[in-house]
Amino acid sequence: MLTRLSPDGSEFELFRTHVFTTLGWTHPAELGPELLRNLDLGEDFYPRVDKPLVDGALYWSVDEGREGGESLSKINEDRIQANRLIKIIEYIQNTYSWDMCFFHFHLMDRINHHLLGNLCPENPDYTESKAKESLQLYEIAFKLIDDFVGELMNRYLNKNTLFVYVSDHAAVPTWKYIRIAPSLIKAGLLTYKWDQNTQKFIVDWSKTKAFPYIYPSYIWVNLKGRDPEGIVEPEEYNQVREKIIKSLMEIRDPETGECPIALALKKEDAKFLFQYGERVADVVYYLKPPYSMDGPSPKFLYYYLHQSVMEPELFGKGEVGSTTMLRDHPFYLPTARFNSFSVSPVLIISGPGVRKGCEADKPVLLKDVAPTVAKLLGIPSPLQANGRVLHEALES
Repeated sequence: MLTRLSPDGSEFELFRTHVFTTLGWTHPAELGPELLRNLDLGEDFYPRVDKPLVDGALYWSVDEGREGGESLSKINEDRIQANRLIKIIEYIQNTYSWDMCFFHFHLMDRINHHLLGNLCPENPDYTESKAKESLQLYEIAFKLIDDFVGELMNRYLNKNTLFVYVSDHAAVPTWKYIRIAPSLIKAGLLTYKWDQNTQKFIVDWSKTKAFPYIYPSYIWVNLKGRDPEGIVEPEEYNQVREKIIKSLMEIRDPETGECPIALALKKEDAKFLFQYGERVADVVYYLKPPYSMDGPSPKFLYYYLHQSVMEPELFGKGEVGSTTMLRDHPFYLPTARFNSFSVSPVLIISGPGVRKGCEADKPVLLKDVAPTVAKLLGIPSPLQANGRVLHEALES
């Protein structure tokens, strides 16, 4: 959308959402062009919010100088997206009469990533002013979601409607980073060599016995017969894994002496944490908050996503350091907490067949949602679903 154009055309400003393609965003594929033809997906459902909900001063962003900072202008993009979703849901209902509608709304994940650490007094960068400003944005974001969900409930909720509200995760505040590679290098498990062509360090697979992965937090053994350049004999497999775990548990924060690893275990021992299957690595590990895998620079993140290559300025750095990152969620145990913060998601179910006022008194997993919904709808559970039906939440 063109938002500004100078008289001579030499300068212009375009607005786009994070969804920047008009192709391949619907199933079936032909539905996308149909929606674009028949719907005005502009901003007309929610008014813009240019003031905080408390005090009276105009507010635009927390720490405007920080790249990626959260602001009201970004939340207004989410208002536009909420409006679009409502229009799309209504169009499909009126045109094709859907029986089940499910969708994803990403606002709170982004808010947490940008702002959560501002709410934690233990954060070295904490200030009361940042906390106050961040809480204002949280309040606006939660109100947007409440309005959005409320509008859908007003339109479609009746005594025969099953309503499920679920988040895939929450978040904990972070302000320290951890690097796994240095601990493996010190243990003689991971080796890099200088590459003259790229002027960077690259993994020397002929001498590497273990290699770290980040999303999720895994470490693979370079196993002969399984991996393309494997050097670890099968009879060495368990010994190498024990050495990996030892190297992880020996990592220390130089400021506190604390080990930032909450748990490190072999893949077969991780089954009770629902880590199983061919894609699970040989060693699984979890961090403690406030430690994260994200680092203080784009090069750091690039290195973590492409660990077979390491920038010269990162080589030889320590395992633990401070960063300005403010939150994270994928690296922690399901029970991880930091003060009042946790990574536990929210699940609310309402409708026919659901016990009123029921609160979970035992663990509920995300994979339990689909079988439970299928049970309530009287349809077969998806073949690939391996969760349980939440019978304790259902009427007898």
